[in-house]
Amino acid sequence: MRLISIVYERFCTVRPIFVDALNAARIQWQRLLEIGNSSPIHATVNGDLAVHAAIKGTEPPQLVRIKLGGALPDLPVQMVNLYQADEKLAASVSKLVSLLQTQIVAK
Repeated sequence: MRLISIVYERFCTVRPIFVDALNAARIQWQRLLEIGNSSPIHATVNGDLAVHAAIKGTEPPQLVRIKLGGALPDLPVQMVNLYQADEKLAASVSKLVSLLQTQIVAK
């Protein structure tokens, strides 16, 4: 049986979905890294030392999505809710809302 190494951030909402999918597919896994910072995770994945799951569209430019032809289980769609206050938002918050709506949702 194969064993894969996974990495993720401490409070990643995708991790339990990813782990459940691996367990359901009877794929053995080991946690290689659990940390509160994305940089070591990206470096580990970029070095082909582990795999990582993320919400589509949030991956950094140095990482690419790959098609595995069934080597790993498909993950279910994860919805992200964005609540916006009725009052006028700070320019930085408005820019973030716009970025999320156009960049992540569009991917």
